[in-house]
Amino acid sequence: MNDNPRDPRKGIAIDTSNIILGISAYTANLKITGQLHLNVSARSSDRRPSDLIHNFPGQRMTLSKVKIYSIQNSKLLEETPFIVLNIETVDILWAEEIAGD
Repeated sequence: MNDNPRDPRKGIAIDTSNIILGISAYTANLKITGQLHLNVSARSSDRRPSDLIHNFPGQRMTLSKVKIYSIQNSKLLEETPFIVLNIETVDILWAEEIAGD
């Protein structure tokens, strides 16, 4: 049936994908940068990075490839493979889509 040119399902594509967002979180005196890996469901209308983080389904966000900076002097304080960020303690959260690794 997939070879049938009249098959109505042939033109329908389910758009599910994984997306990587570059995250910058500002909390207290720290700037935290890292990568957030998300799976975007077919029924989601959220496609912009701002929509995805605004509707993030949870209070904790796991970031990879993390760098933590001091806001006062922009000095790199620590690099770590991952961190779990409590987004309720974040003052500003910014995201942009980045290419996959």
